[in-house]
Amino acid sequence: MHLCVVGSGASGWLVANQLKEQDYITKVTIIGSPKIPHIGVGESTTLSLPSTHSKFNIELGEFIRESHAAVKYGVYYKNWSKNDWIHFFKSESPLKRSGLSIRKYIQLLGNKPTSVFIHDLYGKTIWKEVVGKNNVFPENRGITEATEEYPHTYHFDAGQYINYLKKQAFKSIKIEFVEETVENVNFTEGGYIQSLDLTNNVNIVADYYVNTTGQNLNTKNVFNEQYDSLSDVLLTTKAVVYPLPYTNKREQFHPYTVAKTMKHGWRWITPTWQRIGTGYTFSENHISVDEAVNEFINDIGDKTIQPIVVDFRPRINKQTFKINSCSIGMANGFLEPLDAPGLALTNGVANSLEKLLQIYHQDIQNKNLYNNTLYNEGIDILNNNTKKSYNFWLTFILNQYKTCYRSDTPFWVDHKNVKWDQLDLAVNDLNAYCDIHKDDYDVMMLAQTISSRNIQYNTPLPKHITPLNFPLEETMPPTQHHLDWIESFHKL
Repeated sequence: MHLCVVGSGASGWLVANQLKEQDYITKVTIIGSPKIPHIGVGESTTLSLPSTHSKFNIELGEFIRESHAAVKYGVYYKNWSKNDWIHFFKSESPLKRSGLSIRKYIQLLGNKPTSVFIHDLYGKTIWKEVVGKNNVFPENRGITEATEEYPHTYHFDAGQYINYLKKQAFKSIKIEFVEETVENVNFTEGGYIQSLDLTNNVNIVADYYVNTTGQNLNTKNVFNEQYDSLSDVLLTTKAVVYPLPYTNKREQFHPYTVAKTMKHGWRWITPTWQRIGTGYTFSENHISVDEAVNEFINDIGDKTIQPIVVDFRPRINKQTFKINSCSIGMANGFLEPLDAPGLALTNGVANSLEKLLQIYHQDIQNKNLYNNTLYNEGIDILNNNTKKSYNFWLTFILNQYKTCYRSDTPFWVDHKNVKWDQLDLAVNDLNAYCDIHKDDYDVMMLAQTISSRNIQYNTPLPKHITPLNFPLEETMPPTQHHLDWIESFHKL
């Protein structure tokens, strides 16, 4: 089976690396346009990344060195509420020791006394040892309990990561890279793609096509993707970005993302090996670009920097999976950078594609698709699952804005007035939302955020049953500084 991936950003190379491992894939053609630059000053990820890496035998040390990676335990929310807190990657280990299920703990959090700090209940060691200016990391990653207790992912330099993925892909003889631009997609009446016309009279004929061309608001939509706008729910539209040098690396090389509120949005800070990726996500409907740039520069405290401005639009593809193609990454949709859903959603769609192709690769090669009822039902299921994933992340991000204690500018007021039915359900009855969403781990993200802001929510438990009745004991093995741990890989 011949797979064609259009787009040579991180999403394109991730898909190519993952699917080249499948026996039924005989060729993967990747098309990268020299006209479209890759922009990135520091990529933040979720726990889906290590899982995806395991699918194509990533060697940890090589990845850390070549991607300029740093550890990420979670996102430190600064000035979103009375108490700062870290939305860290959860482990079930503390819950299991206390005999609690995730669902039970979600219910308990709804009754948390508003005077109790969230990290006095859960994540106290992360808060004390990692965020508390120690920037530590467990010494022995071979200890299973330590790995389960403190799951982590990575920050990295987006450009370096793309180069690394490209290098990994070329280890396979299945990979062919074509550096041209797609000028036309040749569709049949039913939306079936027959071939692609590229610059310099290049024509590509494949069995299945993956669009990972990014958002590219100013380029031609040759795949005829149709989108639902989400700009009435998520209000940010641009980001000012700049890579900063370290001035005190031991202090600034922290193993977590910082999300810091600004007047008309928020600023991220993501340390990588050689520099600090940072940017200000804002709404152009509430502040001009010049004002945002000035606010960003003043917050950094260096008037010599010259940041760049990146456009984006919150939106989602109406149909991710088509008859013999799909869209992945920003080509499929984008919400905004808060809590780093981008690559998580990319990995989710890629995993769905892998399952689809495993089952139907012979039918796809034989072009027996239109009359294949099971195949078309499968596409419908995957499209619904993808929409569900995007809607959850939209709900989670909007919840961050609506529960933030800031109301000092029209941006924050307008976000609090946004209506989104799924969030209303979650806030009014998080237990019912659990039943509908069917992923308690996801819902725990919402529960922790609401509870961290000292807001109570409805639960089926009596008011006197609180998390205080079920203390979660946590332990951390011997530690070393995060910088020392990452530096050890660069010395190999």
